[in-house]
Amino acid sequence: MTIVQKQVYESNFNMIGYFLKEAYEKSTGAKKKQIANLIGNINQMYLYTNMLETENHILQSREDEVNNEKIKWAERAKVAEQVIFKNDKTIRPKEL
Repeated sequence: MTIVQKQVYESNFNMIGYFLKEAYEKSTGAKKKQIANLIGNINQMYLYTNMLETENHILQSREDEVNNEKIKWAERAKVAEQVIFKNDKTIRPKEL
């Protein structure tokens, strides 16, 4: 989620929360209980979304680490190959 997407998400969530809070304060009886349930549901949705975002961030970090390691090992292999070919005294075709 980009920063702008996160800001839009937070803004929408806050707008819904404000509306539900206002409705909760104005209502009574069974209606008040329904709105309280809706507030609980929206909070669960928010927690779930944050959990997914956190998991995604962790997985992205791990993927970045793996890609960085691949690059390092490829560079090491290239250096090793250059050393081997430099020290190799056998006759090789020009493309190698």
